[in-house]
Amino acid sequence: GCNINILADTCSNANSVWLNCNNGTDMWNPVVRGTDIPADMETSYLHVRTYSTVGSGNVIMVFYYDEDKAPIFAGGIAIFFSSPVKYILLYCQRYYTTFPTSPPVEDIKHWVIQKHGYRTVIFCNGELVLNITVSSDTCDDPKYADIWDTIWRRDVDSIIFSSM
Repeated sequence: GCNINILADTCSNANSVWLNCNNGTDMWNPVVRGTDIPADMETSYLHVRTYSTVGSGNVIMVFYYDEDKAPIFAGGIAIFFSSPVKYILLYCQRYYTTFPTSPPVEDIKHWVIQKHGYRTVIFCNGELVLNITVSSDTCDDPKYADIWDTIWRRDVDSIIFSSM
């Protein structure tokens, strides 16, 4: 499958997208936040490069969508460049949570986000920083107590970066 690589400059909100289909070419195309980007998260990984200093307060937020359902939410993740850097699983967790393993301190970070059904795995600069499965234990937001399972079981066909 194709990996979908997003170059997300969280400071200027300028994005580029790079689809790497192992054909030897690196093709970059501009991406506008709020725009639907085809991405099969079951067969490919999301690569995001950020240029944000720890403690800057920048946020990168990615919504997952299931296009078969018109489109409908299928989860998502946000990374908050607080000190320490935190994450939140959208439509699941109530609060931002510190990564179990702190991401590397370099300002330039290459994130690889994988979603396998209910499981989310994140690498940052080659280091495993998160390996979590959504469940009634991890999904503590009362707004989604009865529906997190319905949302997160969906296939991800596309993603949208928030305009935050």
